[in-house]
Amino acid sequence: MGNDIKITGDITPIAEGVRGNLLSMPYGIEKILSLAFGEKYIERVRKLQLSQAQTDYDVSRILTGELIFDGKENFSSRNFATS
Repeated sequence: MGNDIKITGDITPIAEGVRGNLLSMPYGIEKILSLAFGEKYIERVRKLQLSQAQTDYDVSRILTGELIFDGKENFSSRNFATS
């Protein structure tokens, strides 16, 4: 009906600002939790990070064919081929 409004422009600065705010929030929360719960919380975070690193490593080896995952555990593709 002629009520169409067209807006053009670059929203990159706004998106980057929002992204920066979202990324900085977890760091503040992380500090508060570290102070409140101390070593126990820090050790839990460390274990989660190590577990994620191992998962990433396993996934990369599965994707390259070095490992085969049977739904329960990983097997070396070399051992699997010979058995």
